[in-house]
Amino acid sequence: MLYKYKKEIKFFLDIRVLRILIFGFSSRLTILLIFFNLSLWLKSAGIDKSTITLFSWAGIAYSFKFVWVPIIDSVLLFALTGVLDKNEVYLLLIIIADNLSGGLATVIFVAFLSNLN
Repeated sequence: MLYKYKKEIKFFLDIRVLRILIFGFSSRLTILLIFFNLSLWLKSAGIDKSTITLFSWAGIAYSFKFVWVPIIDSVLLFALTGVLDKNEVYLLLIIIADNLSGGLATVIFVAFLSNLN
């Protein structure tokens, strides 16, 4: 029975394909664990369910990543690739997202510290 699928099995046992499978699984697993643990932590902290469900919207965005990533690749990157190389556009988007998330984390941290007093 397995001899019929020898070519497919050989493809998935290639080290490059195994790396991609492991990286893909691990990247999705961390998101799943973060959102699952975050909702449990918020529930144990006494936050009401309606507020916790707002965090699920971020999880929904990751669930439909197969829809919005090609749109970003074709539309947004196409608009910027006239000026920059495609890799430079990705780097620019990562830098912008990193700065926004760092700024947001700083604002949250300062607000948290001001509420301690």
